[in-house]
Amino acid sequence: MRKLYILLSLALLAIFATSCKNDEITYNGPAFLQFDKSLSSLSVREGTDGILTVNITISQEQAQDVTCGVAIVSTTGTEGTDFELLDNSITIPAGQYSAPVRVKGIYDNLTPEGIDINLKITSNDASLFQEDIPTDCKITLTRFFEITDEWLEGVWDATDYYLDEGNGYESIAYDYQLLITKVSETEVEILNIGGWMSVITGTLDVETGTISIHPDQILAVHPTYGNVYMDWCDGAYFNRTKPITAELTFRGITIPEWGDFVNDYSAGSAFGIYNTVLTKSVE
Repeated sequence: MRKLYILLSLALLAIFATSCKNDEITYNGPAFLQFDKSLSSLSVREGTDGILTVNITISQEQAQDVTCGVAIVSTTGTEGTDFELLDNSITIPAGQYSAPVRVKGIYDNLTPEGIDINLKITSNDASLFQEDIPTDCKITLTRFFEITDEWLEGVWDATDYYLDEGNGYESIAYDYQLLITKVSETEVEILNIGGWMSVITGTLDVETGTISIHPDQILAVHPTYGNVYMDWCDGAYFNRTKPITAELTFRGITIPEWGDFVNDYSAGSAFGIYNTVLTKSVE
């Protein structure tokens, strides 16, 4: 059987090598316009130009320039306040296949929740459109959420939700408070997760907005059951080597899919399986 696999692989390689020598397949249909992508997004950072670029493409090279318009069909923001459409008309030069459309997000007025802008290609030349080819593009602009020390550190209100096997929030298990402290640029300590009054550690990544909580950390030493560990669990399976990824957004922090397991890891040996939601405590 192993020889058969080798021979088959050699045969496929020969076919591939032969096909590479064939003439390139080219499109010979009518020329039409479309965006190079139907969805595009940008998180605008302070001090940057805030410009998102998408391209309008044409399916065939043309002997003369092709000009078309770009219209805002709808938006959840306000043009001139939240964003600017810098190119409401573009020209694809003769012999070229695309031209850029630029949308500028205005950092001071955007929010982390963001806005949507629906653009559409317009032209008086109906031959540039095909009935089954979309000519729209949805753009999302958000304000980059900066995770500062002031935002991250301090007391947080926590709610543990029991997690069912469908990864949903089933019912509230506990309400309590915990304390987050940065010990370096990339390491944090969390005191009192699950109400266990212990310190666990994690690696902070401000670019991705996550804290990777190190696996198999001891939450407590139970007088009856021994060590209690914090580990990843989705309600059906658990993993003692997989980090738990906490997600940081402008709404707060979510610590999903974890359990407090007792020492022997036998069936039913967790006090609970949780999704934990944190909101900054207002003193």
